[in-house]
Amino acid sequence: MTQEKSHPSQRLPSQNELVSIKASAPILFKIPSGVPHFLKCLLTTVKYVEPSFMIKILMDFEIFGHENDLYISQEDIVHVGLMEEIGASCVSLYIRILYFQLVKREISHFFRFVEPIWLSNVGSTEEEQVEWVSKRMIDSNPGQMWLLPYHKGKHWMLIIIDFDHQLCYFLDFLHNFPPDEIKSLISR
Repeated sequence: MTQEKSHPSQRLPSQNELVSIKASAPILFKIPSGVPHFLKCLLTTVKYVEPSFMIKILMDFEIFGHENDLYISQEDIVHVGLMEEIGASCVSLYIRILYFQLVKREISHFFRFVEPIWLSNVGSTEEEQVEWVSKRMIDSNPGQMWLLPYHKGKHWMLIIIDFDHQLCYFLDFLHNFPPDEIKSLISR
């Protein structure tokens, strides 16, 4: 509006230009009170970046058994900061952070991870899931625990497999019993 007043001859944007501006507009959100300072700084920062903004993070070979790049979007950061539903990329980031904490404590050799996308409900069949997880777990060492994030609907759960003791733990903060798909996957 300031530009219009100082430059009355400037033309107004067309309808197509307005749609384009709206499509590239930043995500609108309110930072809740009581958010930790570091999270408030992060949310404030991403509030003013381009919507196409992506953070590229190298995922070391040791984390998932292959080296790859993880891309975290502005929307991912907002969802984490506001405690909203998160996707597989955010869970992968949490795993990366956990892995480096385990490395610092020199206990990373006790834990192995399976990629969150492998057990999410994004179009894969049970046979594909069994194959991916089996291939990943084939080089298991004695004393290792496997952590498998599992996504069902809008909810993440965790499966922990202890090969040495032939035990499987199912963690769900909603206190649900393991779904039949999990029981079938683990038994296979």
